[in-house]
Amino acid sequence: MQQNGFAVSRLGGLAKFYSRFGYFRFPRHYVEFITHEETPRAGGTVIEGKSAIPNGVLKSIRLFDSVRNTDVFNKLYNDTLSRFSGTLIYDTPQYAFPENGPMNVVYEEDGEVKAFVFVYERGAKRTEFEQAIDIVCFGYKQGCEKQLAYLTAYTFNSCYDKNYAHFTARYPFEP
Repeated sequence: MQQNGFAVSRLGGLAKFYSRFGYFRFPRHYVEFITHEETPRAGGTVIEGKSAIPNGVLKSIRLFDSVRNTDVFNKLYNDTLSRFSGTLIYDTPQYAFPENGPMNVVYEEDGEVKAFVFVYERGAKRTEFEQAIDIVCFGYKQGCEKQLAYLTAYTFNSCYDKNYAHFTARYPFEP
């Protein structure tokens, strides 16, 4: 880790066991998005609406296709992980390959996938502590942070349409 310039590594699992080697608990980073937020304004209350996504951008967002996008998924996933501290890169993907789903989307420009997000939807089958929607896996080409932001906005709007109050994403600490 130090050879790659990382100051901190994160180790999950047996916290008590690893503490004897100098490791300590470090929280996972969840970003929470509130979709139906009521905001006080000018003596009244405004319910925030959907996130604005330019029309040209919407044309670049499409559903993930497991037949077309397997290789791209593996490459973008590993490339993304390699840029952040505390991650391991494997020769074979360690992530359960996602099913095609209505909220698993990619951002494609000129035939090249620039970013993807995969969503786990619990819907009504959840506890009070769980979100209806979680972005559980994502990847983006270096320099394509804006495309990831557009996919997050797309997920936000999908949650809004389904009347989910909020969702979470496991995005890294680094901006």
